[in-house]
Amino acid sequence: MPKALKIILIIMGIILIIIGVLLFLRIIPLSTAKITEAKVAKNVDKDTAEPVDVSSEFEADISAIYCDIKAVQVRGGSVIKAEWYQEKSKLSESSLTVPGEKFMHYNSRFYFEQKKPEGVDWNSGNYEVKIYLDNNLSQTVSFKIKEEQGQASEAKIISAVTCKKVDDNYAPLDKTDVFPDNIDKIYCSVQVSNAQKGAVIKAQWYNKDKDQLLQSSTYTVLKDHSAGYIAFSYASEGQKWDKGKYEVKIYVGNKLIKVAPFKIE
Repeated sequence: MPKALKIILIIMGIILIIIGVLLFLRIIPLSTAKITEAKVAKNVDKDTAEPVDVSSEFEADISAIYCDIKAVQVRGGSVIKAEWYQEKSKLSESSLTVPGEKFMHYNSRFYFEQKKPEGVDWNSGNYEVKIYLDNNLSQTVSFKIKEEQGQASEAKIISAVTCKKVDDNYAPLDKTDVFPDNIDKIYCSVQVSNAQKGAVIKAQWYNKDKDQLLQSSTYTVLKDHSAGYIAFSYASEGQKWDKGKYEVKIYVGNKLIKVAPFKIE
């Protein structure tokens, strides 16, 4: 056998041995890492991460909804992220890191939890969860929150705006969504029509940057077919506001109707 051919065969043999070792150690993956399943459920088995009561529709008062996923051939250290949306509005995101060595690949189940908004029920409508593996969109799963009967007809909210003052009828004056940090009080003027007696309209003030509920207050409609303006306010009580993003959420009963965002600069 020619010497050159022997050298070529030896080199090829060494390459095959190296590839075999890498495959054994799973440094070269046997299959592409991916999320093969994504399901929403009412609960999960905390020990196995298996979904319990898988569904595509949920009641508005459910305490939490879970997104259960199955990951195949994912490398240790990979990041899996879940983004929760209602319609086009992003509700939250969270992520986890796959445990294990970076040169190893694993098959496992994981889950993400989205809790019910504090103090209220879920807003009815269409939702979805987007699952990313190392910043690449891998799965999207959709679900629906059922409409609560009776809430939609209690009152119609036409608008909700933040302002520096209101007039004698609670209509907005000096409308703005940017306020100085030394302002004493901010108003949210809400225009209402066809409100029924006993309907409860609620305003919740949030510091978005801190994800903190600052204040919650309610107004109860006193007579049928009421229309006009009502006003909610939040006072700094002599303290400077923290600079950043805020919002006022307006509810009829437990149904979120309007959001009025504003900034403190």
